Amino acid sequence: MNAIYDVPMTLLFFVLWLSVAILAGGHARTRGRHAWPWFVYTLVGGPIAIYLLVVWPPVHHAASPIPHSRDT
Repeated sequence: MNAIYDVPMTLLFFVLWLSVAILAGGHARTRGRHAWPWFVYTLVGGPIAIYLLVVWPPVHHAASPIPHSRDT
């Protein structure tokens, strides 16, 4: 009877873990960080990576100069 519930619970665990990693990647973008590395960090590190993402201050990138167009 236990074997019947093992597969759905394991699948549910991996689906939830993947969902949390996707959400962490999205949250990383709002904090000025790159989404893909944080997605991978969360897949590998789980709650520790999420904790670091939330606790570390946001990154503010320097604005790049906008090139001026010349009307000639």
